[in-house]
Amino acid sequence: MDYKKAFYDILDKTSEIALATSIDGIPNVRIVSICYDEARSGVIYFQTNNMNSKKVSDIAQNANVAFTTAPIGKTIANVRSNNATVCRSKHAFDELKHLFVAKVSEYEEAYDKYGHTMTVFEIHIKEAIVVVDYGVKRGIVEF
Repeated sequence: MDYKKAFYDILDKTSEIALATSIDGIPNVRIVSICYDEARSGVIYFQTNNMNSKKVSDIAQNANVAFTTAPIGKTIANVRSNNATVCRSKHAFDELKHLFVAKVSEYEEAYDKYGHTMTVFEIHIKEAIVVVDYGVKRGIVEF
């Protein structure tokens, strides 16, 4: 099975991940809206409009993160990683807005109104586990 293809198939079906940070051994999980660019293998983008948030503070202190997608519908298919890092992107939100809108078109109006306040972050995945079904089809993808 082509687990890298399965990785992107799963990402195509979700617009959010649960992103976990950890400071001084205390984990914190939050839901973030995501997108990706096919030209940048192993990179997922998310945005924030609050550079003073706990999320941004956590990332500044410890760039190591974990994340998971939620199973979609009645399937168990998901992607997760505890081998990733996050950093502020060199890309402005306006450069990637079309990717975010492609994930959730209902957000376009809000992005038009508040996009100038958004800062983009990148999750660089070193390795991810791709679960296709109940324990039978599971593989590791390295980037």
